[in-house]
Amino acid sequence: MPNWTPFTLVTETLEQLSGPVLPVGAVLAVRGASQERGTAFFVHPRFALTAAHVVTFGGDDRTAVATSIRLDLGGVRCSPGRVAVPSPWLESTDPTFDFALLRFDEVVCPPELTYVIETISEAIARTATGATEVAKAMAEGAGAAVATAMARIVGFHSSIREEIDVAVEQASTQLTYPVRNLPGHSGAPISLGTNSAGRPVAIGLHTSHSDSDGRGRGLLPTQPQLLEAIALLDTFLPLQEEQ
Repeated sequence: MPNWTPFTLVTETLEQLSGPVLPVGAVLAVRGASQERGTAFFVHPRFALTAAHVVTFGGDDRTAVATSIRLDLGGVRCSPGRVAVPSPWLESTDPTFDFALLRFDEVVCPPELTYVIETISEAIARTATGATEVAKAMAEGAGAAVATAMARIVGFHSSIREEIDVAVEQASTQLTYPVRNLPGHSGAPISLGTNSAGRPVAIGLHTSHSDSDGRGRGLLPTQPQLLEAIALLDTFLPLQEEQ
């Protein structure tokens, strides 16, 4: 699935979208359910990804709730109109579905700043052509059952932006990497440089940390998973702007 963007299947085209495009970065700090703090990143001018556990309550009430988002430049705030959480997460907190899709009512992020999604192997293959120098991938991981690369996690802790370089291993859609606990980074993009068009590349999002082995966990949502989330957006109640 090289460079796939599921939002090309959304009925609106970029030309039809309206609203102010704010000259801000594509990574945002999020305050969600029960004041849970995390990170989100744009994969389309009106759509962003974050971790499902940031925007859902625990226990039996796993309903997506109003989410306040602070953009990472200028203290500008905006909120999504809808949030979709995959049903496997709502039903059993399946960690392979720990992501949520945020849809904004207006264009929020400039198209050139939105992330594209690739697997590590795709990014390594592209890196070999010299298309990116931000993070140097280890080419020996290309095509292997477990692909490896040096990547960067960009997230927020107490509204302060942090960038952490990690050695990521990817097996199927699951990512693991040695890293300290990262408060506020759930949903943060795990990035691997830029593509030939200069857009940042995400190979997944950070979801959790295990104290037992000192490793972080992340996932790469598949195209079917994201398309299902798009289809679910209108089944969730509209969110209310936080007062």
